[in-house]
Amino acid sequence: MKFEDKYIIANGIRMHYLEGGQGEPLVFIHGLFGTSGMYLKAGHLLAAEYRVFIVDLPGVGQSGRLNRHWSFEDYYKSLYGLFRAAGLSRLNLIGHSFGGTIAMELAAKSPELIKNLILVNSLGIRLERPYLAWSKKTLRNVQQRRLSQVGEFFPEFLKNLLMPHFRDLKKLIQIIVATDISESARKIKVPTLLLWGTSDTMLPLDYGYNLKEIITNSRLIEVEGGSHYWLIQEPQRFYNHLHYYLTKNQ
Repeated sequence: MKFEDKYIIANGIRMHYLEGGQGEPLVFIHGLFGTSGMYLKAGHLLAAEYRVFIVDLPGVGQSGRLNRHWSFEDYYKSLYGLFRAAGLSRLNLIGHSFGGTIAMELAAKSPELIKNLILVNSLGIRLERPYLAWSKKTLRNVQQRRLSQVGEFFPEFLKNLLMPHFRDLKKLIQIIVATDISESARKIKVPTLLLWGTSDTMLPLDYGYNLKEIITNSRLIEVEGGSHYWLIQEPQRFYNHLHYYLTKNQ
């Protein structure tokens, strides 16, 4: 299944996304240090049944640069604008890591757009020290070109070091530190699935269960041995979990 590069202007910024497949819409929002290309393997598996969109967040990949006054609210506005411009509604929304935070904000503020919310080792209720420490260490390694230490977290990240927008990561980390959407999470009413790798050292399993407690109509599935990036590393396993859930919740 071929994916096409597409662009839309939303919230005053050029948004890039990959699109492929047919069927009801399914959207990926990537995590910190991620880009759309990292999710293509999972996207290809799902494109046989869904119209798949994999978004580059503003400031990342082929999307436009963050402006000086960019805030977390702008991420919400940009994704909302993209969905409206692309004519998307009743979509299955997948948020990984920091992308899950944005996905939760969309589900809380614009539930009419969301059919199912899927959160994969998602940041959300508060910033955990392991995640912050890892983020700062990885950004420091990128700045110092210590590629082997970056690669040990997941090699596909190395492909993105040439992207000019990665200098926006420092601003993104500052936004993450300042963002608390716990109140928004409590307002989510759409069906929500949390898929959580049990070997995540940045956002441990307890964090996932804490998030489940405050999201109404949610369930959590433990993914045995999965790391923070198991969605990228084990796309078939991700597909199996997601396919089963979505088939049962049509």
